Amino acid sequence: ALATQACRALGIELPPGKLRSAKDLPELSLDWAMATFAGFIEAGASRVHAVEVLANLPAEDVLRGWLWVAVSRLGVPYEPPCPQCLTVLDELGSSDGPVSMADLTAAVRAATPRLDPDFRRPAACPDCGEVHDAPSEEEEEEEQEEHARDAVRWLSEFGAASTLPGTDPGGSARLTALGRVLATSVLAACSVAPG
Repeated sequence: ALATQACRALGIELPPGKLRSAKDLPELSLDWAMATFAGFIEAGASRVHAVEVLANLPAEDVLRGWLWVAVSRLGVPYEPPCPQCLTVLDELGSSDGPVSMADLTAAVRAATPRLDPDFRRPAACPDCGEVHDAPSEEEEEEEQEEHARDAVRWLSEFGAASTLPGTDPGGSARLTALGRVLATSVLAACSVAPG
Protein backbone atom coordinates (compact mmCIF):
# COMPACT_ATOMS: atom_id res chain seq x y z
CA ALA A 1 0.00 0.00 0.00
CA LEU A 2 2.83 2.41 0.83
CA ALA A 3 4.58 1.63 -2.45
CA THR A 4 1.37 2.61 -4.25
CA GLN A 5 1.21 5.88 -2.28
CA ALA A 6 4.89 6.56 -3.00
CA CYS A 7 4.33 6.05 -6.73
CA ARG A 8 1.40 8.44 -6.74
CA ALA A 9 3.43 11.05 -4.83
CA LEU A 10 6.40 10.67 -7.22
CA GLY A 11 4.32 10.54 -10.40
CA ILE A 12 5.36 6.95 -11.21
CA GLU A 13 2.82 5.03 -13.29
CA LEU A 14 1.55 1.91 -11.54
CA PRO A 15 1.59 -1.38 -13.46
CA PRO A 16 -1.76 -3.06 -14.16
CA GLY A 17 -3.04 -5.58 -11.62
CA LYS A 18 -2.30 -5.92 -7.95
CA LEU A 19 1.03 -4.65 -6.70
CA ARG A 20 2.75 -7.40 -4.72
CA SER A 21 5.78 -5.42 -3.53
CA ALA A 22 7.92 -2.39 -4.27
CA LYS A 23 10.21 -4.70 -6.26
CA ASP A 24 7.50 -4.78 -8.95
CA LEU A 25 8.34 -1.12 -9.65
CA PRO A 26 11.84 -0.66 -11.09
CA GLU A 27 11.18 3.10 -11.34
CA LEU A 28 10.93 3.21 -7.55
CA SER A 29 14.22 1.36 -6.96
CA LEU A 30 16.46 4.43 -7.33
CA ASP A 31 14.30 6.46 -4.93
CA TRP A 32 14.34 3.51 -2.54
CA ALA A 33 18.12 3.18 -2.73
CA MET A 34 18.58 6.93 -2.23
CA ALA A 35 16.27 7.00 0.82
CA THR A 36 18.06 3.99 2.33
CA PHE A 37 21.56 5.35 1.64
CA ALA A 38 20.67 8.79 3.02
CA GLY A 39 19.33 7.17 6.20
CA PHE A 40 15.73 8.32 5.68
CA ILE A 41 14.29 4.80 5.94
CA GLU A 42 15.24 1.69 7.88
CA ALA A 43 14.41 -1.80 6.65
CA GLY A 44 13.51 -4.56 9.05
CA ALA A 45 12.94 -8.25 8.30
CA SER A 46 9.53 -7.66 6.71
CA ARG A 47 8.72 -3.96 7.17
CA VAL A 48 10.24 -0.62 6.37
CA HIS A 49 9.72 2.56 8.30
CA ALA A 50 10.90 6.17 8.13
CA VAL A 51 13.41 7.23 10.73
CA GLU A 52 11.75 9.07 13.61
CA VAL A 53 13.39 12.41 12.89
CA LEU A 54 12.34 12.43 9.22
CA ALA A 55 9.03 14.19 9.86
CA ASN A 56 10.87 17.13 11.43
CA LEU A 57 13.90 17.07 9.14
CA PRO A 58 14.72 20.52 7.71
CA ALA A 59 14.68 20.82 3.92
CA GLU A 60 18.44 21.57 3.98
CA ASP A 61 19.09 18.16 5.54
CA VAL A 62 16.96 16.44 2.90
CA LEU A 63 18.93 18.27 0.20
CA ARG A 64 22.20 17.33 1.94
CA GLY A 65 21.10 13.66 1.92
CA TRP A 66 20.25 13.86 -1.78
CA LEU A 67 23.65 15.46 -2.50
CA TRP A 68 25.41 12.74 -0.51
CA VAL A 69 23.74 10.02 -2.59
CA ALA A 70 24.33 11.87 -5.88
CA VAL A 71 28.05 12.44 -5.27
CA SER A 72 28.46 8.81 -4.23
CA ARG A 73 27.60 7.98 -7.87
CA LEU A 74 30.83 9.79 -8.75
CA GLY A 75 32.72 7.60 -6.29
CA VAL A 76 33.09 10.39 -3.72
CA PRO A 77 34.22 10.17 -0.92
CA TYR A 78 35.57 6.61 -1.30
CA GLU A 79 37.68 7.18 -4.39
CA PRO A 80 38.70 10.11 -6.58
CA PRO A 81 35.81 11.38 -8.71
CA CYS A 82 35.61 10.30 -12.32
CA PRO A 83 37.28 13.06 -14.42
CA GLN A 84 35.01 12.44 -17.41
CA CYS A 85 31.83 12.69 -15.29
CA LEU A 86 33.21 15.87 -13.69
CA THR A 87 33.84 17.24 -17.18
CA VAL A 88 30.21 16.63 -18.18
CA LEU A 89 28.99 18.21 -14.93
CA ASP A 90 31.27 21.21 -15.46
CA GLU A 91 30.20 21.67 -19.09
CA LEU A 92 26.53 21.57 -18.12
CA GLY A 93 27.10 23.76 -15.05
CA SER A 94 28.95 26.46 -16.96
CA SER A 95 26.24 26.74 -19.61
CA ASP A 96 23.09 28.83 -19.29
CA GLY A 97 21.24 26.66 -21.77
CA PRO A 98 21.21 23.16 -23.20
CA VAL A 99 24.50 21.57 -24.28
CA SER A 100 24.51 19.19 -27.23
CA MET A 101 25.67 15.62 -26.70
CA ALA A 102 28.24 16.25 -29.44
CA ASP A 103 29.73 19.11 -27.39
CA LEU A 104 29.69 17.03 -24.19
CA THR A 105 31.43 14.17 -26.00
CA ALA A 106 34.03 16.59 -27.39
CA ALA A 107 34.69 17.93 -23.88
CA VAL A 108 35.13 14.40 -22.53
CA ARG A 109 37.52 13.61 -25.38
CA ALA A 110 39.53 16.76 -24.68
CA ALA A 111 39.72 15.89 -20.96
CA THR A 112 40.79 12.27 -21.54
CA PRO A 113 44.54 11.72 -21.88
CA ARG A 114 45.35 10.18 -25.23
CA LEU A 115 47.88 7.45 -25.74
CA ASP A 116 50.59 8.09 -28.27
CA PRO A 117 49.85 5.62 -31.11
CA ASP A 118 53.58 4.87 -31.43
CA PHE A 119 53.77 3.88 -27.76
CA ARG A 120 50.50 2.03 -27.20
CA ARG A 121 51.41 -0.68 -24.72
CA PRO A 122 49.33 -3.40 -23.13
CA ALA A 123 48.24 -2.45 -19.62
CA ALA A 124 46.82 -4.37 -16.67
CA CYS A 125 43.05 -4.07 -16.58
CA PRO A 126 41.90 -2.34 -13.39
CA ASP A 127 38.82 -4.61 -13.27
CA CYS A 128 40.31 -8.07 -13.77
CA GLY A 129 44.10 -7.58 -13.49
CA GLU A 130 44.70 -9.28 -16.86
CA VAL A 131 46.82 -7.63 -19.53
CA HIS A 132 44.77 -6.55 -22.54
CA ASP A 133 45.81 -4.76 -25.67
CA ALA A 134 45.32 -1.01 -25.56
CA PRO A 135 42.08 0.07 -27.28
CA SER A 136 42.25 1.51 -30.76
CA GLU A 137 41.68 5.22 -31.22
CA GLU A 138 38.22 4.48 -32.60
CA GLU A 139 37.39 2.33 -29.56
CA GLU A 140 38.61 5.10 -27.25
CA GLU A 141 36.36 7.63 -29.00
CA GLU A 142 33.33 5.31 -28.76
CA GLU A 143 34.05 4.76 -25.08
CA GLN A 144 34.28 8.52 -24.46
CA GLU A 145 30.97 9.11 -26.26
CA GLU A 146 29.33 6.38 -24.17
CA HIS A 147 30.85 7.87 -21.01
CA ALA A 148 29.30 11.27 -21.79
CA ARG A 149 25.91 9.61 -22.41
CA ASP A 150 26.16 7.58 -19.20
CA ALA A 151 26.97 10.72 -17.19
CA VAL A 152 23.91 12.49 -18.60
CA ARG A 153 21.83 9.36 -17.94
CA TRP A 154 22.76 9.18 -14.24
CA LEU A 155 22.30 12.93 -13.82
CA SER A 156 18.82 12.54 -15.33
CA GLU A 157 18.01 9.60 -13.04
CA PHE A 158 18.82 11.80 -10.06
CA GLY A 159 16.71 14.68 -11.37
CA ALA A 160 19.86 16.74 -11.84
CA ALA A 161 19.58 17.04 -15.64
CA SER A 162 16.93 16.93 -18.29
CA THR A 163 17.46 15.77 -21.84
CA LEU A 164 16.04 17.54 -24.85
CA PRO A 165 15.84 16.93 -28.54
CA GLY A 166 18.53 18.91 -30.25
CA THR A 167 19.86 19.82 -33.63
CA ASP A 168 22.32 16.93 -33.60
CA PRO A 169 21.15 13.29 -33.55
CA GLY A 170 22.20 12.78 -29.92
CA GLY A 171 20.06 15.60 -28.58
CA SER A 172 21.12 17.84 -25.72
CA ALA A 173 21.00 18.12 -21.95
CA ARG A 174 20.74 20.86 -19.36
CA LEU A 175 21.01 20.95 -15.59
CA THR A 176 17.92 21.32 -13.43
CA ALA A 177 17.91 23.51 -10.31
CA LEU A 178 19.01 20.45 -8.31
CA GLY A 179 21.73 19.81 -10.87
CA ARG A 180 23.06 23.34 -10.41
CA VAL A 181 23.29 22.74 -6.63
CA LEU A 182 25.11 19.46 -7.34
CA ALA A 183 27.52 21.07 -9.83
CA THR A 184 28.31 23.97 -7.51
CA SER A 185 28.88 21.66 -4.54
CA VAL A 186 30.97 19.03 -6.34
CA LEU A 187 33.08 21.40 -8.41
CA ALA A 188 33.77 23.68 -5.43
CA ALA A 189 34.87 20.66 -3.39
CA CYS A 190 37.19 19.51 -6.21
CA SER A 191 38.74 22.94 -6.76
CA VAL A 192 42.22 23.65 -5.50
CA ALA A 193 42.31 26.52 -3.03
CA PRO A 194 44.27 29.52 -4.35
CA GLY A 195 47.70 29.58 -2.85
